[in-house]
Amino acid sequence: MRIDVTFTPGELKAYLANSDRNHRRLIVIIDVLRATTTIITALKNKAIWVLPVLAPEEAFEMKKVYGDAILAGERDGEKIDGFDLGNSPFEFTEEVVAGRGIIQSTTNGTVNIRYAMGYGEVIICSFININAVRRFCLDYNADILVACSGRYNIMCLEDAVCAGILVEGIIEQSDCYRYEMDSVIISMHLYDECRNEILGMLKKSQHGRYLTSLGYGRDLEFSAKVDSTDIVPYIADDRVVIGLQ
Repeated sequence: MRIDVTFTPGELKAYLANSDRNHRRLIVIIDVLRATTTIITALKNKAIWVLPVLAPEEAFEMKKVYGDAILAGERDGEKIDGFDLGNSPFEFTEEVVAGRGIIQSTTNGTVNIRYAMGYGEVIICSFININAVRRFCLDYNADILVACSGRYNIMCLEDAVCAGILVEGIIEQSDCYRYEMDSVIISMHLYDECRNEILGMLKKSQHGRYLTSLGYGRDLEFSAKVDSTDIVPYIADDRVVIGLQ
């Protein structure tokens, strides 16, 4: 079996363009800062689903269908005009999201999720659930594609490091996986450089520095809490939910 890594939505799209839709694979979506961290947090806090959409206009249309749903998302790190919530995990408390659906549009993460849909089982990963995802991958016993979201179609350090943790753990614990792509090696090397300094890495990263400049420094600390939850969200009927099919 193969394990591969893509660093941006553009790379994911190109990879999948040459792939068989019917091939059995598991696609792991990573957007540490902050979409996947926020999705995991919302579902942990008892949101019933998250519907990823590409654009604010699509979100407003879907709101007409799901009238009680929360509109959440960002552009350039800031809450979209007319939305209920932005993209900080601190906004998605149990008091706010429990029992509600969430329609989400972000700059990078939801784009990556939408590209992946239809090409395999899709699960959601960040530092906060990394080892639960690793266990899921090992149990799934199929080809794995780890799809980082990047920022504006450029690789992000934090996503690549998160991918490095995941692929290193899978390769170390199973002799069934082979890799060919340089991106797998790069991600593991990047993780090796900062394996004991995840928060420090987030603070140094380009997107981490940008979010800090906007006043979201706390989000970096939240996102750096490795294994703070063991839930593994997955896609069912175009929505992200918790549990296994």
